[in-house]
Amino acid sequence: MRVKGNFFELLDAGMSFFFKHLSKSGVIKGLRREELLEIPVEALREALTNALCHRLLDSPSGSVGISIFDDRVEIENTGHLPNELTLETIKLSHRSYPQNPIIADTLFMTAFLESWGTGVSRMVEACKAVGLPEPEYGADGLFVWITFKRPNTPAKTGGQTGGQTGGQTTIEQVYSLIKNTPTITRAQLMELTGKSSNTIQKCILKLKQDNRIKRIGSPTFGGYWQIIE
Repeated sequence: MRVKGNFFELLDAGMSFFFKHLSKSGVIKGLRREELLEIPVEALREALTNALCHRLLDSPSGSVGISIFDDRVEIENTGHLPNELTLETIKLSHRSYPQNPIIADTLFMTAFLESWGTGVSRMVEACKAVGLPEPEYGADGLFVWITFKRPNTPAKTGGQTGGQTGGQTTIEQVYSLIKNTPTITRAQLMELTGKSSNTIQKCILKLKQDNRIKRIGSPTFGGYWQIIE
């Protein structure tokens, strides 16, 4: 599913996606029932807000992706970590280094960002409070993603084996699409496969590592993929 819209529309759509596909429970507070998710809502909202705020807006594939697996939830955006931060130090107290300062200032003034540089620590504490592991960050220079571990749940059809088989199928699907349309873009690959930008990027990297494809020219100005026989 692909959604287009402004920041607030995308945030609402992402949170609705979580409520649709994650396990829910409820508690009574006063006279009202409050819906809870298996992963704290405040942590997911913070992570999604950060991804929407910090993504690269000038990239043709500058979207935010949400992937829900049997054992984890991943939220990713195009971009890279600030030079001042690493995967190890991002969880420590730090200043904020927004990719898009105007958007970040607007969110701060509208209270969508509570205070600079505290979002990661609040996500960590929210997960710990319900007995979940700390969320983990990953980055490859093109994308940044955060992974939340889901609580232990009964085995589901298409679990670990399904995930591995699906990954291999996706690689071959991407290869076939590139072979048939050498000028295809990453955004088109995402739309045709229904996979996230991070999944498409991993497939492309694997195909390059296996010496099956090669990029010729610029990804923006008339470049294309070459199949290596």
